[in-house]
Amino acid sequence: MENPRRAGHAIFDYIEIFHNRRRRHSALGYLTPLEYELRSDHDTITAAS
Repeated sequence: MENPRRAGHAIFDYIEIFHNRRRRHSALGYLTPLEYELRSDHDTITAAS
């Protein structure tokens, strides 16, 4: 039963760590989470200036 458990962990890690961080999210205006965060930080700095 160890191999199915390890496979499940590997799939979870891939989805959570790699896929979700690189895929574009419709809720974020079709940006990746990193692109959204970078734009949000820039917009915040610009608005505060």
